[in-house]
Amino acid sequence: MDDFTSRADMDKSAKYFFTIVMVLLCVGLVMVYSTTAVKSNRSGAGDTGMLFSQLLKIAIALAGMILMMKIDYRILARHHTKILILFAFLLVLVLMPIPGFCCTLNGASRWFRVGAFMVQPSEFAKLGLVIVIASMVVRSGEKIQSFFHGFLPPVAATALICLLILVEPDFGTCALLGSLAVLLLVVGGARIVHFAVIVSVCAPLLFFFAFNNMEHVRIRFVSFFEQGGSDQVTRGITALGSGGVLGSGLGAGMSKLYYVPLCESDFIFSIIGEELGFLGATGVVVLFALLIYHGMKVLLGIKNRFGFILALGILLLISTQALANIAVVLGAAPAKGIALPFISSGGSSMMALMMGVGIFMRIARYPDLPVPRFEAEPMPALVRNSVERLKDVLTWGGNNDRS
Repeated sequence: MDDFTSRADMDKSAKYFFTIVMVLLCVGLVMVYSTTAVKSNRSGAGDTGMLFSQLLKIAIALAGMILMMKIDYRILARHHTKILILFAFLLVLVLMPIPGFCCTLNGASRWFRVGAFMVQPSEFAKLGLVIVIASMVVRSGEKIQSFFHGFLPPVAATALICLLILVEPDFGTCALLGSLAVLLLVVGGARIVHFAVIVSVCAPLLFFFAFNNMEHVRIRFVSFFEQGGSDQVTRGITALGSGGVLGSGLGAGMSKLYYVPLCESDFIFSIIGEELGFLGATGVVVLFALLIYHGMKVLLGIKNRFGFILALGILLLISTQALANIAVVLGAAPAKGIALPFISSGGSSMMALMMGVGIFMRIARYPDLPVPRFEAEPMPALVRNSVERLKDVLTWGGNNDRS
């Protein structure tokens, strides 16, 4: 690809991006109904109980997307400190023992109860942290290569959010956000040597803490490295492979009947493989690959550095979650409890990601808006630097003079 995508190609890719998201939502709606119809009927809610619940979640998520498409995304940069404080407050609040509002399930305090819905603030904090990092990177400019004045502030913001999520506890989301922050800062121009210092100190401490204080994390890692996966993952792989090439047929799968746990959320890809077969599962993977491809085409048409870093963060948020979920189902990674974007039944994840899609589409519509308060150099030059860093990351290369 050239450094910048033409406006016509960018608009075309944005339309493809949006269309693929809608297709994935439809696939998710069908598969959630297929995986939950029997259990919903047995519980007395009727076989369409979860279907209507999922439809309502999608409607709310689409409303959030439309709202973000109407907002000037540059406003987010001006209020990044308030966004950080808001999500830090929510992540502290969710840990409070407030009866009827803060919920603890399976030893984890991650949810607020809002009417009939469970809201998980850490899902929204992912998007919030992307906004905060993008704003801090752009505000720093060339100072991003300074450890104390440019690099440390976004690292501190990431550490704050990650530690609060870790306390819930949610090691998988914490690790995902940390990795995402590293990628955004590298593309933003941070020096590799600074990451070496931070990662060499923090990563071992984080793993040591999680391994010794979170039993579920220890069990997942031990089962993955010693047994090739937990019983949960083994069941998911069995269901995935049982569909053969064409699958047992939509709705005809048996693994969803109390064999595969969380089959409507974390392990819905297993049911896709069982009922739609290798072709159906491959089709979903291809959809995500096309989503990332067209997302990259849009990225390379953005001439606003804040928009570029923010759009990249949203695209990474979607792609890393998809990759992590599918890797777990295939037994290629320890179980993490991360939903498959746009397909799994989780309402908070869907709402947050669709809001991200709304921001992404807004940036694609107005890719060259000036942000003069933050950018002292010409925007194309700054974005080109970020594009070069992104290419370095994608090709496993790097400019030695930046380290």
